[in-house]
This record gives sequence, C-alpha cells and structure tokens, in this order.
Amino acid sequence: KPPHAVCIEVTRRIPSAAMPYNGPSIKTIRATGIQIGKRIVTDLENVRGAISLTVRQPDQDTAVQGRLLFSGWDTGMAVIVSEEGDDKAPLIIPDIPAITLDQEFGVSACSDRGLEMVRLRVDRIYESRLDDSDVGRFTLAGVSALGSIQPSASGAPVFSSGNLSGMFHSGKSNYVMPLSMIQRFLKDIDDGEYNGIPSLPFEYQPLSHPDLRRYLSLPSSLHGVRVTRSLAGTLLIPGDYVTALDGQPVSNDGKIGTGATAISIQAFGSRKLASTVNLTVNRGGREIVVAVPVQPSADTAARIRSTQDRRPFFYSAGLVFQNLDYELMHDTKAGADSQLAYRYFNRVRDRLNDESDRDVILTNLFPDAINEGAERFVWAPVESVNGVAVRRMEDLRAIVRSSANQYLVFKFRGRSGLLAIDRPGIPEGEKRIRGKYGLPDSLSEAAR
Repeated sequence: KPPHAVCIEVTRRIPSAAMPYNGPSIKTIRATGIQIGKRIVTDLENVRGAISLTVRQPDQDTAVQGRLLFSGWDTGMAVIVSEEGDDKAPLIIPDIPAITLDQEFGVSACSDRGLEMVRLRVDRIYESRLDDSDVGRFTLAGVSALGSIQPSASGAPVFSSGNLSGMFHSGKSNYVMPLSMIQRFLKDIDDGEYNGIPSLPFEYQPLSHPDLRRYLSLPSSLHGVRVTRSLAGTLLIPGDYVTALDGQPVSNDGKIGTGATAISIQAFGSRKLASTVNLTVNRGGREIVVAVPVQPSADTAARIRSTQDRRPFFYSAGLVFQNLDYELMHDTKAGADSQLAYRYFNRVRDRLNDESDRDVILTNLFPDAINEGAERFVWAPVESVNGVAVRRMEDLRAIVRSSANQYLVFKFRGRSGLLAIDRPGIPEGEKRIRGKYGLPDSLSEAAR
C-alpha cells in the first residue's frame, strides 16, 4: 500500500526551562503521520515526551495503541509503530524530482472532523536549521496554505502528482521537509539505531572577496574555501584550501552545485550518513585528498530540544541551576544574554568538546538571608565552588553535597566578586524558603 496519512493522538509531558522545579505539564494533541508499511513517520514535535499515543487509519473507526520507535532528535522526525507489530523491513521510498518554487501540493491532515485536504504553495526555497534544533543546515521549502490549515497537520504527507514529496511541518515556520530528508532519516535507522546528523570537522572562510584573494596571492584557477580551524585528528591545518567534497567542486562562496540547486558545505554535511568524506585540498600549491571523519558534533545534545519528559536541574539554598542548552537559550531570558549566547554557540571553538561538559547556569533564585547577594549572579555560568572547577552538573552536585567547609563559595564566569553560602545554615534557610514560597518538601539538594 502506498504511503498515506494516518491520524495520531498523543498525550505528552512538556517540561519547563523557566520553572523546572514545577515538573512537566500534561497536554494531549491531535497530529498527522505518514504510514509507510507498518511504520509511521511523523514530526518529532508531535511525539516529544509522549506518555501514550494512539493511531487511527482514516478509513477506520477504531484506534490502536502505538509506541515511539525512533526519535530523530536532530532531524525533526520520528518513527512510530503500532502495538500490533513491526515488520522491521527497511522503508524504501522512490525518488521524485526536487521541490521547485511555486509548486503546489496536496496535504492530507487530521482534524476533529477527520481527514481534510489542504493545498500548499511553495513560496521560497531556503537553507536553514530546523525548528527546535540548532544542529545542521537543511534545504527546506517554505510554504503558504491556500486555505486554512490546523496545527494538527504537522507531520502530514505532502503529495505531488500522487507521489510522496515530503512532510509538512507547522511551528515557528511552516515548511516542507523534502523527500530526501525523509529518505536519509529512514536509511540511518536501517541498522536499528539512529546515529544522527554529522557535521564537517572544520571551519572555513569563503574566497569570494577579491581583496582577500589578492592578499593571499591566489591564482584565478584556485576555487574553494580556506580552512581557518579544524578539530584534532582531521589531518587538516589552517591555511589549507578545500576545493572539492567527495569529488564535487566547491565554489568560492562555499557552495556545492550551481544555480537553484546549489547548497552550502554545511548542508552537504547534513545529508551525509556518519562516516567519512573525502576532501580535495590544495596545500602549498600541491593537491592532496584527505579523508576526514564526519559524525554528530560533541555538543549535539545541547543544541536540540530534548526528547526527555523531565528537565534536569540542581537546587540548594534557594538557588536553581540548569545546563546551558537549547531550551535555556530559546525558552528563557538566557537567549538575551550575550555572554551565554557566545558560550552556547562556540562550545566546539572553545574546545569544550566532551559531551559531558556543559556550562551550569544559575537560572532561578528564591531570595532569602541564606543567599543574600545572589541576585547579581543570575544567568551567569558557575566557574568553581570552593576553588574546585565546575564543568558539569554532576560536579556541582558532588561539591555541594560533600563539602565540609563552613561556607560554599561560588565563583561565576564574567562576574566580579564571590557568593558565599553558610553551609550549616542551609537546612534552616530551606525551611524558611519552602514556607515563604510554597515549595514542596521534596525540593531539596538531595532531590536532584
């Protein structure tokens, strides 16, 4: 049976980065998916934090229980399987021509009235990150609806001339994820595991500006980009010129291909499966081919909206600490802080490459005598406690719990001065804070 639309009802837990101590809210939504064989592909946002879900075929009155099988946490897609079974066969979709400007699509979307058809028109083809992710760059088709369209249409199959062309996404932006993205995602999970979107392990500078080319004394025949930084183990060095990727020439503006089909080097990397890419490199006038590894970057988990239904945090003495990650940057005031934005977007550049390393931020404060003076450190990363460096949440938790000092002395990055907390006074301070702010007894330094 060819791919077709199915209706999904999902009950989700939605954690809050603004108030993580309140626990997640519960929400039930209606959404749409694409039935391919016995599996269903849908928009990841539909099933993020799913507690339960049911699947209903449009021509049937009864619904069956489903479960989440794969989360493409950095692709915006997920795979569901009904509890009736999973054939585990690879999902194969035939190629079709690429999406073009002004192309019109039919979208079958679920609503409270059943399956409805909506027409879409492509009004722009552009390269961007996906909603709810700061990982990778993808070629997307921005669309406008020829009529009203419900949020429940997100995840719906997009058809052109009877062929599956992509998946509709409704969110901060309305766009179609082209068929090539779905194919890449399905190929990634063929081995029973989702590996993720890889990134090219180097930074570069385009060579399109004539003054730069003259300064570097580049011949007109040399095209491509100049390597400015590379990660260890790539065999690239600053000053190398990358002229081709997997045999495909790189233009001076960092694009592969020509005209409307040209894509950036980053988008090219996003299409790869994690493995290696062969770079043609001009080094000192000599051309060599270098195989470099491509895999998800170390900080991928920090750059996407989490699929977990609870948000990690640490609480003590009226202070709430959280990881610097996508939710904190996009859902709270942290995104307006230039220091945090720099550290968030430059983790790899600063060689904070270990996924377990994550800035820990003081995000919330319940003012009390025990934490007097802490106001000036809100939205600052913790640098150390009692002189011991804090590189991850586990460090902070261990230091606070194991300290036998009279004071817990916090030092924060980018802020002058210190914050001293009278450690023996914390239990009494906690009691005052719980009474004043109505916090549960379970919210204590031992709770998280």
